[in-house]
Amino acid sequence: MGGHESKGSSGELAFQSSEEKQSLQSSFAAVASEVSWKCHRSNLEKHWLAKLDDGFLSLLLGFLYSEASEEGINFYTYARLYNIFLKGDLAEQVEIINTMICKSSHANKTRTTDLLEYVRSIVSSYIKAHREMPKLQSWFPKLSDTNNDHFNRLVEYFTRDIIHGSSFHGKDTFSAEMPPSRDLEIEEVKNWLNKSSEEEESYCSKNFLVPTCLSVPGHFQLKSVLDTTSLIMLNSALPPECRNEWHFLFSSSFHGESFSKMLGCMIKKGPSIVIIVDSSGSVFGGFASASWELCPKFYGDERSFLFSVLPKMGIYRPTGYNDHFMYLNVQQQTLPNGLGMGGQFGYFGFWLESEYGKGHSSKSCTTFDCPQLTPATEFEIRHVEVWAVGKPPPTPQELGERSSVLEGNYEAKALLSMAGKEEHSLGYREKKDLDL
Repeated sequence: MGGHESKGSSGELAFQSSEEKQSLQSSFAAVASEVSWKCHRSNLEKHWLAKLDDGFLSLLLGFLYSEASEEGINFYTYARLYNIFLKGDLAEQVEIINTMICKSSHANKTRTTDLLEYVRSIVSSYIKAHREMPKLQSWFPKLSDTNNDHFNRLVEYFTRDIIHGSSFHGKDTFSAEMPPSRDLEIEEVKNWLNKSSEEEESYCSKNFLVPTCLSVPGHFQLKSVLDTTSLIMLNSALPPECRNEWHFLFSSSFHGESFSKMLGCMIKKGPSIVIIVDSSGSVFGGFASASWELCPKFYGDERSFLFSVLPKMGIYRPTGYNDHFMYLNVQQQTLPNGLGMGGQFGYFGFWLESEYGKGHSSKSCTTFDCPQLTPATEFEIRHVEVWAVGKPPPTPQELGERSSVLEGNYEAKALLSMAGKEEHSLGYREKKDLDL
């Protein structure tokens, strides 16, 4: 099955709107001959070269022009591929993918190495095509540089089920090695894509693979520990309502290595992502589904998850065993003092001591299906970064509430708590709010 030239007209293609049809016709007109209304391969290659990965471009052109005349392809062939991938059924999509990437003598099989290279070219093309778009532009130059290792980790994350098998669990991420290349039946690819589309409905949004970066101070030259691939991985795992915008809250390289300062920046800011780098270079953290609050009990909900970026990428969802998603407390005699997610007291998925600088990650976590996130149980912190995700919650002022002297000054409140002082000023309001 190649890019068949058809006698059919564009009227046989399904378009969601006249604007969609006009957009495709305009893009085709930019590369087609005015005489024959056909597009030569070299013209389309030049047009797409700046937007697509070289490998993916070669696969697309090979498919489209496999049965084309010397004059090139017509509009029907050009638009049909778009229609199938956006509106076609899974069987059609898998057949085209298999035709493009199959190098085996068996038409109904492909190699895992070929599939990995195909997925890599898709990811690279997405980043290349969107690098001038406002959302991705809002992150430059704040993101770390993306290299081949980053791409490989993201591709392994996306293909983990089909490469390692359906029995592969989140906690196996660190120990699993890339298996030798093998033949994949076309039915395996179809089942994998079907499962991926179901997960997309549950966790992902087609509109927001990359969020808008907001709230970074103009004078601060932020360099996040995240690169584009890890940003895509984390953002696509968030609930849809948290995926459109990220607000910078805290960076230890900017705010200093202070637990109270971190609390002051992140308390009552809505759902957030905490990113930690330990002294070994491991990068990991968690998505907190609720605002951080000082509380003697666990809180949050099943939308929370833990994750790893280095040495491998992984998202670790709740097991359903318990609801120990988030914990934050200070200055307690009988309870742990610090910030943690998952597990139980003394055995957290990850834990940051209130005395900034040290933490631990348990070998087993009852709350999340995750491995130990660090090489050793105890670790030293090299860097911490916190981002609020989604629209910020309304402030007390926006809700029409009166503010106290300490209202909103969460760093001062945290310092008072850590010093064992009561917040007497919470009973006093600003003079302008008093009814005199």
